[in-house]
Amino acid sequence: MVIIRAGDMGKTASEAPTALDGDADFRARIQSIWVQAGIKMGLARKDGTPMTEAELAASETIPKVCIIAEPSAEEAAAGANVRTRYFTPQAAHKSLAVTGGACLAACCLVPGTVADGIAQGLEPLGPDVKDHIVRMANPAGLLKSTINGSLKDGVDTIPSAAYERSTQILLRGHTPIYNASPELVAAYADKAEAA
Repeated sequence: MVIIRAGDMGKTASEAPTALDGDADFRARIQSIWVQAGIKMGLARKDGTPMTEAELAASETIPKVCIIAEPSAEEAAAGANVRTRYFTPQAAHKSLAVTGGACLAACCLVPGTVADGIAQGLEPLGPDVKDHIVRMANPAGLLKSTINGSLKDGVDTIPSAAYERSTQILLRGHTPIYNASPELVAAYADKAEAA
């Protein structure tokens, strides 16, 4: 994941996703950054060979990219530790994807990272493995990630990352009931007539 200070790009990380997508100069600059980062990361195709600059520029999935800033006073009052705008990378996301949110949250806890210097109100990883909650302000509101980790002798260890999302309908449908009792059939028939 590529994490960039919004101010270094002339942004605040409070812009609407459509405004970021509509800024051609910004999009060209951020694409150049994710391509070079992807090369340095050694991102590879499914067969294990390194991706080319052209493939990285056209990639729909990697590397993940976000711009970050300190939360506004209102966001901080709501519990936010950092404000972000996330990219898939080809387009600004309307919220914050699980993978990107977990990466950003972990980065906020590691001393010396870009996010460590911007995230507010967080205790950095220490020598003992424990849970750290990071709240990230984004266009959809506030998303929370729980990072379980430690930092000992310069080595960060993150055994798990959990992500909390708001409730949403995952499935809506119908299923047949086989060998239903006469009482159940009558109950559903009465309900259908009432509707």
